[in-house]
Amino acid sequence: MNAPVTITDELIRSGQSDAGGWNRAQLDLLGVAWPPAHGWKIKIIGKPISADTAAKFLALRGVIKKSIAA
Repeated sequence: MNAPVTITDELIRSGQSDAGGWNRAQLDLLGVAWPPAHGWKIKIIGKPISADTAAKFLALRGVIKKSIAA
């Protein structure tokens, strides 16, 4: 079963790279347009996503564009 997960500040921070950012693929999974507009985190906190989507978001932590395309 793929129960919904609520987007939280903790989830967003958990996906943040060591350099302090997120990649385009991660934000796309959360429904955030690229480049992210000011206030994007506040707008998505509380929204539901699937557990699979949340897992993919976290798995892409720190992945650079070339690695995503490969």
